[in-house]
Amino acid sequence: NERRMPRRLQMVVLVALVLLACSAVAAKKKDAIAPAKTLHVIGAGWTGSGTDVLVKALDVLGVGPTYHMGELLSGRAKGHVERWIDHADGRSGIEWKEFFANYSSVVDFPAAAYYKELVEAFPEAKVVLTHVAGSQWALSARQTAFKHHTAWPRRLLGLVFAGEGALNAMQDKTQGPLFKSFRHGRPLSVDEDQAAIKALKEWEAAVKAAVPAERLLEWDPATGWEPLCTFLNLPVPARALP
Repeated sequence: NERRMPRRLQMVVLVALVLLACSAVAAKKKDAIAPAKTLHVIGAGWTGSGTDVLVKALDVLGVGPTYHMGELLSGRAKGHVERWIDHADGRSGIEWKEFFANYSSVVDFPAAAYYKELVEAFPEAKVVLTHVAGSQWALSARQTAFKHHTAWPRRLLGLVFAGEGALNAMQDKTQGPLFKSFRHGRPLSVDEDQAAIKALKEWEAAVKAAVPAERLLEWDPATGWEPLCTFLNLPVPARALP
């Protein structure tokens, strides 16, 4: 028994070391950031300009998952709201490849507000500027982004719950160009509609001036799959555009 005890002890120590090593490897793997993907598509259009259709279309084409406002509203992109606020305030930058490591495309705000930075960070990515008629965009924006952003219950919740307050702050800071076009909380007059449409056109002109023509597609969802698929060098799906 005296001879066996050291061997048994050695086996116990060996097993313990193996388990400890396995645990360390598992912890390291759990904490590691997923390998960064390169973004294939950068959406530079404003909310209401066909961005929802583009998100669904990219998923059908296999160019997803796509980062958009829904990732933040649902809480799937954990910790991102605070990082957007810090970036907008100039307190800290964002390492884009790490930030979008789990995504293949980005569409809509808040990412659209930083399309210039993204175009530089992802030189192989193509830019899609979604576009619809001005009056159609104004109606869509009032029913989606503007409506949700200015709804008083949400603003009230933001005063009570830190998470909701941070989300509101992020939207204020990153969607400024959009929301400054509207008069908060009240219907727009015809004149205000035209002012908002003018701001949208100025944004679109700035995008077209900043992005090289060979990397940019101005896409109206009404034109269907063909322009988008040709631009992305992908086959046209048999199914209808979402």
